[in-house]
This record gives sequence, C-alpha cells and structure tokens, in this order.
Amino acid sequence: MNGRQPLPGLDAIRPPDLPADIEARLRRPGPDRIELPQFPPPRRRASTLVVVVCSIGLLIFGGVLLWNSVPHRTGPSTATPSPTQPGTSASLPAVTPCSEILPECTATRLPDLILRNGQTLGALGPVDGFDMQGVLSSDQALRIGGAEAVGMHGKKVRVVLGSADADRLHWGHGTNLYYAIDWGGVCYHGSRPMGSSPDPGCDLTTWSTVIDAHTGAFIVEGNGPDPRASPEG
Repeated sequence: MNGRQPLPGLDAIRPPDLPADIEARLRRPGPDRIELPQFPPPRRRASTLVVVVCSIGLLIFGGVLLWNSVPHRTGPSTATPSPTQPGTSASLPAVTPCSEILPECTATRLPDLILRNGQTLGALGPVDGFDMQGVLSSDQALRIGGAEAVGMHGKKVRVVLGSADADRLHWGHGTNLYYAIDWGGVCYHGSRPMGSSPDPGCDLTTWSTVIDAHTGAFIVEGNGPDPRASPEG
C-alpha cells in the first residue's frame, strides 16, 4: 500500500458546458472586444425635419427668383407719359389732319404747341398762371384762323397757344391768351411799284394769323415764325 487514493472512474468526470462558456465570454466586455456601430447610423428625427424644411425653403426661394426673372404682361399701363421737349416727335399726341379741318388745306399739320415755363415764340409768351377754362380747342382755332391763309397753299401748319400783352402790341387791352396759326412754305408776293416787272421769287415764305383764344376774334396776320421753329426760354 503506497497511500494513494483510487482514481475515479471515467463515468464520474463531468464534461464542461462549452456553449454556455462561449456565450458568457462573448457577452463579457474586454479590451479585445470592438463594438461596431450600426451602418448606416440612424438620423435623429429633429435633424431630418430641419433638412426637409430648409429644402422646401430653398425651392420656394428659387421659384420666386425664376418668376421675377421672366417678364409678365400686366395689362395696359395707366401711367401718364412724362412730357418731352417741344419740337420732338413724341412731344404731343397726334393731331387732326389739316384737310379734315379745312377741306382745301393741303399742308401737313405739325403737333400743337403750348408755350409754358417762360417759353416764347414770335409775339407770344407762356400761358403759366392763366385760367384755361373756356379756351377754344386747337382744331377750332385752326378752323377759324386757318381760313384766313389756307389759300396761300402752305406746305406746313402748326397751331400755337400762348399769351401776349395786348396793350404793348396794340392788340387791345390786358394780357390775354391767343392762338397763332403758323404756316410754312407759302409764297407771298408783296406790293410792287407800278409798272415793275413781275418777280418770280416769293417775298415771304412764312405767314401767321393770330386770333383770340376764347372768342376766336381775328387779331392780326402777317409774317410769322416758321411752324418748325422751337420756342425760346
């Protein structure tokens, strides 16, 4: 007898529970265990809402810019056109042709002219400060005053409204409004001495008839400004 204990039988040895041991090791944190993040990482709900709102705002802003860059028709303009200098093609609206006012007239009618802001032309000055109520229309003035010189067969005619000092010009009394019917391209032969030979040239090529702007009464006629002349002042 050597004092050794008898070995247990093989049936008494219990094999280890390997699946449970492996699972316990996997669950146990350690320096050699790396937690991989979920892919793709989940977005927070608030961040997603901000992105959506910003995208909608950019779309609206881009649409507004595109709309403003394209011309749009908004109907006829009601703005009053700014006045231009007299003598230009756009200074006044179209006028009634002279032939429709005076059937025997063959002259080209130029735009009417109203003297303002210190302007002067010939004997007439500006209408500033005058009451324009009751003044004849330019067509009426042409019909009345143009009849005096239409037989001179002028090439151009213009109706001018202005004022004048009647006392200084010996037209009456006071400072009043007058119309001047200015003709251009006429051929007027003045008086010649008795027995002189006819002169084929024209003594005058412009003619003007002045009437009262309220009553149409004849005032004076004679050599006047060219209807294409620009006012002074």
